[in-house]
Amino acid sequence: MNVRQKLIAERIRDRIWRICEIVPPIKPEPQFWLESDCGPSYCHSCAIKARADEFGLGVPLRDSNRWHCETDLEEAFYDGIDGGRDLESDSTAACYSCGETLSYILTDYGVTEELGYYLESPLASVRAEDSYALDRLCLNIYEGSSRKILLEAAVVVNQAWQLVGQVHP
Repeated sequence: MNVRQKLIAERIRDRIWRICEIVPPIKPEPQFWLESDCGPSYCHSCAIKARADEFGLGVPLRDSNRWHCETDLEEAFYDGIDGGRDLESDSTAACYSCGETLSYILTDYGVTEELGYYLESPLASVRAEDSYALDRLCLNIYEGSSRKILLEAAVVVNQAWQLVGQVHP
């Protein structure tokens, strides 16, 4: 391993930690999905609504966030909702219904894709959502990463670092 690569990886981590201190990241809820459709991810309340739609239930029931499982039907209802944990993903994650950001961990491919996105569309400011996305991006950046990935990540993080420095000198 190259000493320079190790220093770049450390600088990236240090700057991301500092960016997250200055602009605290959002704390998105984990992903949920329906076992019946093997499809999109949802936030918890949208997963309940989607499951209620499958059951053909009315609006008052669909809008409740929590039931107490008193019957086999209620238990079957909740057994069809899975998740509640972070998943590896090739891209950022958002609720299929409401669009709210969900918690995710990027794969190596996802890191490459996100770096490409940030290099093509640099940040204009750093919001809580951005600091979360950058933190997720840098979870897979380490001293053993390829030089290309390290350098691209350094460019992206340095852009955010400069923006944060302008607002919080």
